[in-house]
Amino acid sequence: MSTTPSTALTPGVHYWRLYGRSGATVGTTASSTWEFFVGHRTAPIDTSWGTVADFNGDGYADVVVGAVGMEQAYVYLGSAMGLATTPATTLTGPDEAGGQFGSRVASAGDVNGDGFADLVVGANNVMSGTGRAYVYVGSATGLSTTPTLTLTGPDGVNGAFGISAESAGDVNGDGYADLVVGAYGVMSYTGRAYVYLGRATGLTTTPALTLTGPDAHGAFGYSAASAGDVNGDGYADLVVGAQGVMSGTGRAYVYLGSATGLITPPTTTLTGPDAGGNFGISVASAGDVNGDGFADLVVGEASNRAYIYQGSTTGLATMPTATLTGPDGGGFGNSVASAGDVNGDGYTDLVVGASYVMTLAGRAYVYLGSATGLATTPTTTLPGPDGALGFFGLPVGSAGDVNGDGYADLVVGAPNVMSYTGRAYIYQGSATGVATAPTTTLTGPDVRRGYFGVSVASARTVLFHRPGRPPRSAPTVVAIPHFGPPPSATGSFRPSPSEILPDSGRIVLRPGEFS
Repeated sequence: MSTTPSTALTPGVHYWRLYGRSGATVGTTASSTWEFFVGHRTAPIDTSWGTVADFNGDGYADVVVGAVGMEQAYVYLGSAMGLATTPATTLTGPDEAGGQFGSRVASAGDVNGDGFADLVVGANNVMSGTGRAYVYVGSATGLSTTPTLTLTGPDGVNGAFGISAESAGDVNGDGYADLVVGAYGVMSYTGRAYVYLGRATGLTTTPALTLTGPDAHGAFGYSAASAGDVNGDGYADLVVGAQGVMSGTGRAYVYLGSATGLITPPTTTLTGPDAGGNFGISVASAGDVNGDGFADLVVGEASNRAYIYQGSTTGLATMPTATLTGPDGGGFGNSVASAGDVNGDGYTDLVVGASYVMTLAGRAYVYLGSATGLATTPTTTLPGPDGALGFFGLPVGSAGDVNGDGYADLVVGAPNVMSYTGRAYIYQGSATGVATAPTTTLTGPDVRRGYFGVSVASARTVLFHRPGRPPRSAPTVVAIPHFGPPPSATGSFRPSPSEILPDSGRIVLRPGEFS
């Protein structure tokens, strides 16, 4: 029988075994060990989001770095000692040279419900700019070295399909991660974004939904990402940027998830506050920066700003709650990402890149979340370690927790260092925040203008939550299958059959349902 735990679970990662139940009869066969993450704070809404790019299921976050000059992407595995400095897997673009394979790399979430994170790699220039996105599935031995699925731009040449490629979260609540791929060049740069649904056999090969930019020549789809769950209904929501709208002022469009998938037209349209600012050049879920249980959104602007929009029961605010202005100018806002919780205080933090500052050496700025929202001045400023012309901060992201210490770590790319060989740097989180010097430096394996670090795959906002439960004033626990050796499997959880997501390999846990 499900009961309230006798004592509260401590924040952080826990490992449990799973048993089936039919009525009062509990099975005797244990599942693989499952990994649970308990947040540091209590939120009043029964919703949560977040996934770890753990491609081999060992409980440590992994990192992928793209090297567009070599048409490759490199996979580095996390461990108790931190991130490996040599790649465990090298992925090579299956198509012609110049296709820009690796220009976009991202965790796809778990598209087939087998319990392992999957990867998507974009190549927006293949087939005369038609573009493709390649999906690699995770397993106990890591990522496959050949794509399980190749998605080709549905609208032909010059569409730049794959310019953005991200997990969309679970937009229809079926328990599988879905995928969004942008093609900003379609229809004379009006742009489109395509949503592919996950299932037990993997992603659908044709888009379940095609979103067309509401404004002509707006470059809709140049950026696209899961917005997390901005209204707390248990479905992942989507944000798509269109930086070219209104003569470059820019907009971002938010589409809400539902049992039938994404709702169209967009529920919320955000317009850039600054004329000609290219608002929407970057978009991302900010996580939950104020601990209220709703996902928040960050939208970057090329005019050295980034804006935070908070979620609520009625959806996303239409006016920014916080405006971040680049302390040094220099491309601040071209790259934005949730940093995860770098100091373990229970609030999500944010990282913003500015790759043009200091003679293109670049910087990245970390802003901490709190009960009152995101700080508007950076707590930590990370300068490019390798000096001028490195373009440090061109991509930024959360690396997840690469060493399993309970704090989110950061990854920042610098594709132009060492005569375009490129590097990516890992900064570890701690109780006092992000380290100011990189813990690990990854150098491009090929010195021939590889542009290693032009893209980085990080922890993404993928929703693993089943809707239909009323809000409770208790922390939500998200279960993700963990197939590696259990560090400590000290308990069991026994769900009712209705809590099992069919064929998904995932079960969602809520307060009061442990035994």
